[in-house]
Amino acid sequence: MSKEIKVIEQQFITRDYGFTGVRAVIEHPDHGRLLIEDGYGGENTLMGGAVRFIHGIVIRLKPGDNLAAMKAGSWNDCTNTLSAVLSGYDDERPILPWHGNQIDLIARKAGL
Repeated sequence: MSKEIKVIEQQFITRDYGFTGVRAVIEHPDHGRLLIEDGYGGENTLMGGAVRFIHGIVIRLKPGDNLAAMKAGSWNDCTNTLSAVLSGYDDERPILPWHGNQIDLIARKAGL
């Protein structure tokens, strides 16, 4: 079995203060389909002031999940599925409690 991380889809998003960030769906050989996103480090942190994967988030997705379907899906009357997933409301798509260095390593291995 190949240990390659496959990028399913990737998009650039606007982050805090106009920074450009990355949101991607990847297929990891050990962890399955994941949503990986970088994050803004804030102004008052040692590594702050920039967008990096070390400040990011990883969410385990369902097989076949993609960004378009999650954006189009209605979580409730106020938000879409993607926003609910990113906020940690979907128990079937949990936010993984990974350290920022792990997130950064996976992003680099995926070529993000």
